[in-house]
Amino acid sequence: MSPAQRPNMPEPPPSPSSSSIFALSYLKLQFFARVRRFFQTKRAQKSIKTRTKAMVIKEEQATITTVDRQSSDIDDDSVVLQRSVKRLLFGSWDEKEMAALEIEKLAREDAKMRNLMAELGVIPALVGMVASEVAGRQRVAVNALIELANGTYKNKALMVEAGIFSKLPKSIDVLEEPTRQEFAELILSLSSLANHTQFPLASSEVLPFLIGILESCSSYETKESCLGTLYNLSAVLDNAGPLLSNGAVQTLLRVISEKKNSQRKL
Repeated sequence: MSPAQRPNMPEPPPSPSSSSIFALSYLKLQFFARVRRFFQTKRAQKSIKTRTKAMVIKEEQATITTVDRQSSDIDDDSVVLQRSVKRLLFGSWDEKEMAALEIEKLAREDAKMRNLMAELGVIPALVGMVASEVAGRQRVAVNALIELANGTYKNKALMVEAGIFSKLPKSIDVLEEPTRQEFAELILSLSSLANHTQFPLASSEVLPFLIGILESCSSYETKESCLGTLYNLSAVLDNAGPLLSNGAVQTLLRVISEKKNSQRKL
């Protein structure tokens, strides 16, 4: 058959070149890579959201637990406070002692509680217990007053107004060393009022008691408290006369040879 007689056959499609095959494969790889990255991102975002949601729920639960615990603590403290004030004001001596212990604990833990207890009238009752001849009763009252006085000007003023200095023991010989330390600590705290002329801290009750403790005690902490009080009192010119007449200078000269606190003694 001559070429002229051959029927017209369709031409076969051109075979793709190696470059076009490579380009197609590259596009496919890019496409699948993008799809894979997309799903990886979605999974990561979902995981983050899940973790974040879980964390939020956990934090909310922790916050609720903390608030519930704090509310419970507040409720417990409120119950203890009401019971303590009632016992202190109207209870037997044993109940008053237990109340003083509870008040000491509450006052140590919460500054707002210290102010609230003062408003409820516990300070005059505790000051009255200081005059007790029962050592244990006296000590719990002094310790409660120490905590109530901590950082609170108003409470300190209320103690002075309630006559705390007139309740001091007439003789320190009846006091054990720990009790002397506690009295010295309380008076030191109250001596921060020395610059306020309405509080005559250098009174005839305070100085003999304080100097007696300083001369008789062996505890370094007790002496330090006594010296701190004398230092605060000596900063007020009006106290110079009472300090001299009560023998403060002679006592300081006798103990000045001790190296500890020598600067404060001078």
